[in-house]
Amino acid sequence: MRNHILTALLIFAILLSGCMRGTTDVAEPPEVQEPVINTPVAEPAPVNKENNQNDELLNGLNHNLYSGIEMSADVLPRAAIHPGSTVPVTVVISNTGDKTVVYTHGSGSADTPEAMHVRIPGLQPILPKDWLGAVTADFQSKELKPGETLNFTTFVRAIEPHASFNEYTHSRFTEQGTYIGDVEWEELQSLHTGLTAAAAGSFTGHAFFRYYVLDEGDEMDLTREAEGYASTEFTITIDETVNDNNDTEAEA
Repeated sequence: MRNHILTALLIFAILLSGCMRGTTDVAEPPEVQEPVINTPVAEPAPVNKENNQNDELLNGLNHNLYSGIEMSADVLPRAAIHPGSTVPVTVVISNTGDKTVVYTHGSGSADTPEAMHVRIPGLQPILPKDWLGAVTADFQSKELKPGETLNFTTFVRAIEPHASFNEYTHSRFTEQGTYIGDVEWEELQSLHTGLTAAAAGSFTGHAFFRYYVLDEGDEMDLTREAEGYASTEFTITIDETVNDNNDTEAEA
């Protein structure tokens, strides 16, 4: 009898313990997941190769470091500029201040200094003829003194920019002795089918001149690099009419 009572009490204790756990256990709330927000990632800006070229040549230089340099760049007068034709651009650089500036000229056999170059997005500048072929090794820097003026004519082809155009320019001059700016557009396109005539419209370019200022008492130093640059703007407007006779050839 006693054993039955103990057994009954044990069963009762087990049941009571289970009931107590059932009343004290609190169900954990379901895990709340935060909403996923798709944040748009900004795409990198497109790379402008022509601007990169400008950066390489003008990197670290101060624009208008010396206020005495004045520049102009003008397209020579003509009736019309046709797609594919060659356009002369006259660049004038004057020292109207009271200090001398020094610029990199390059080979003594060249007329156009390395310190001057043009860029015109959408069109193809042509290397100066005097930079091509055999050149002398007498690397030079030159002075532009107060009151002095430099005049140069550079050329732009009315075609879309092409990565191999400078290579074509060098090889044609070396192999045939002719300047690519003098070649008629139809002939040039037949030889280099990847070249494309520019569409009609207006294109704005810039001419740049790199230099350093020669302070009083200083002497010209061939190892000293340019510290500033001047620039000027010009516009080439291409006519809609296709050029059949290449009447805008570069001047010899």
